[in-house]
Amino acid sequence: MPTFSYLNLIYLFYSCTNLASITELGNLSGVRQMCYAFASCAVTTLDFQGFDPSTLTDLFCCSSGRASLTTIYAYSTWALPSSGISGSQCFYNCRSLVGGNGTA
Repeated sequence: MPTFSYLNLIYLFYSCTNLASITELGNLSGVRQMCYAFASCAVTTLDFQGFDPSTLTDLFCCSSGRASLTTIYAYSTWALPSSGISGSQCFYNCRSLVGGNGTA
């Protein structure tokens, strides 16, 4: 996969109700915007292992409306930027997603 200095994933998999899984996100670099990228699709697991979140600026409704989402994989060092990022309602209505401490 080529390297981009700016990659926009807005609505990439939006409402893909037959999409079973998404892999190789760790091969993407330069991703800034992921608004609605996984919203309303049927995927139960997202694998962010190897994905560099340091360039992210907008996660608005990134995974919203995904009642089927149960698991997100990421390395223990994975961290969103401490400033310059918005993500309102990123996991809105993801009722099956449970945090590492058992939090909903």
